[in-house]
Amino acid sequence: MEKRAGVLIQNEKEANKAAAKVMRITFFIFTLIYLLNVAGIFVVDMKVMTVAYVAGSLLLWLPTIVVCVLKKQNGYVKYMLIGCSVLFVTIVTATLSYHVVIIYIYAIAISSLYFSKKINIITTIVSVVGVSAAQVVCFVFEILPDKNFTNMFKLFLYGIAPRAMALVAVAAIFTMLCRRTAALLSNVMNAEQQEQMIREMKELQQKSQQTSEELRRMVQELSTITESSMEANGQIAEETSGVLESFSENTNEITEVNERTQDINSSLEKLGEMNGRVS
Repeated sequence: MEKRAGVLIQNEKEANKAAAKVMRITFFIFTLIYLLNVAGIFVVDMKVMTVAYVAGSLLLWLPTIVVCVLKKQNGYVKYMLIGCSVLFVTIVTATLSYHVVIIYIYAIAISSLYFSKKINIITTIVSVVGVSAAQVVCFVFEILPDKNFTNMFKLFLYGIAPRAMALVAVAAIFTMLCRRTAALLSNVMNAEQQEQMIREMKELQQKSQQTSEELRRMVQELSTITESSMEANGQIAEETSGVLESFSENTNEITEVNERTQDINSSLEKLGEMNGRVS
């Protein structure tokens, strides 16, 4: 479980870096669009386009500053990245209108990097609200008029509603891809965990064999020591028995000497009595 959490956290960190890189690349494309507007390819008012370019550039570079410069990898970072992408899409939609319909899925694609159904759903809802509001702003302020939408009813019926449904449909595809990728990642992690468990069991078996071999060696050494002790005790017993026998023989000899000494004393006493009678 800890290993799985570590893998998911590592994936989130890599996703933050990838999202920041994508948004840096988007900045250069956005710069090209701004230059095309300066050249007259697009017909957005320069003041409006300049304000949108500055605001969009700040949103596109903020992830790089937070992730790559400040090295922040907290849990809120991914939500900040997605928020920046949604706001960028909203600004671009309000400015360039029908020129950037394809970019509606931009924030949803970035959120898919995190393999999270919850994040994808939240991003989809916020994106639908953002692009819908941006279309209304573009229509009301006539930033880039679309001749297909002459009134608010037509804008909603033929513009906002169909695009919102298309965006939800595309988001559903991204969400399904996220779920499948997350499932595959989970299977890979389970396989790695099983492989790790097998390796640990093999290591445990090897350690058990080594321990058993060490115990067997110690038992053999103990048996050798015991046999040597028994032999030494036998020798000591034999030597003790010899000493006791020698001691017994010496005791008998001493007893015999004492008896002979007593006999000699008796003979001397008798001889003394006989000498006394003769004198």
